[in-house]
Amino acid sequence: RLSSLALLAAQLLGLGGLYAADRAITQGARARVGLDAAETAAFTEGFLASHVQSLRTMRGVLMDGDRPFHEPRISALLEDLVEGQLLFRRVWMSDSAGIVRYQRLFGAEGPALEPALEPGLDIDTATVLDLAATAATVRKTGQPAISRAGRIFTGERGFGIVVPLVVNGHVAGFAGGTLTAASLMQEITLRRPLEDAAIAIVAQGDTLAAHIPPGIVGRTRHHGTNTFRAPGGVRWQLVVARPARDILVRLAMWAIGLAMIGALSIALVRERREGLRVAERSTELERLSTKVGQVLHELPVPRVDVIPHRGEEEAHEGPK
Repeated sequence: RLSSLALLAAQLLGLGGLYAADRAITQGARARVGLDAAETAAFTEGFLASHVQSLRTMRGVLMDGDRPFHEPRISALLEDLVEGQLLFRRVWMSDSAGIVRYQRLFGAEGPALEPALEPGLDIDTATVLDLAATAATVRKTGQPAISRAGRIFTGERGFGIVVPLVVNGHVAGFAGGTLTAASLMQEITLRRPLEDAAIAIVAQGDTLAAHIPPGIVGRTRHHGTNTFRAPGGVRWQLVVARPARDILVRLAMWAIGLAMIGALSIALVRERREGLRVAERSTELERLSTKVGQVLHELPVPRVDVIPHRGEEEAHEGPK
């Protein structure tokens, strides 16, 4: 019984050790993916904040009461802000009534990407990217807001940012910009290279942008998710998925571990059987020894007559 308990204890300890090691490997991989998601989310949040702040600086051109929408001044400001730093596809400015007074397109070529904003467009009634709802949110809160994802004016998938331009305590106009999902994801993967990881950004229940390498499709993955609040209070969720490269390591660990446990179990079983065999032989020998002793005890003891030696006999009789 003691040997059986020892065998069971050894097997349980071995399996427990394998399970603990497997959990440690899996949790380590998941923790690394979670860290990737947190760092990428922080970078994306800072990316959005820098673009919002750049649009806010455009209120400086509105401080000129005589020519607030002087195009050369706005263009010069945008050259300093956008070129080589920001990723706006289009930047526009409107007056306090929401009528677009200035617009400029960046990084687009060809007739399909020509400016589509009509002169005098009212952002309070614009349907593209649901800008009307975004403008209403900005008017209500007095804070920047990000539109839902969709097709921007050039037909590309992206989103818009609307910022109130406050001068002397009141809203003197609005500045806005559109960004493509492709440019955002390119910036993320360029600044935060995650090798073959897949990245997806979900906002308001819709996938805003995604980067999925071919090698990750159909493979077991570890996921990491991080949520942050974009300007306007909209919750953005960033998901990072990495291939589970630890599967081979875990399989090898289990195979080697189970083989060792099996070998130990076989050795213990053999030792137990040998012990039982020795115990049986000892019992049999003891039984035979007892039986032999009983037989010897029951045998009659033969009478032995002592015949004296001749010399002793003559000495006993003496000289005649």
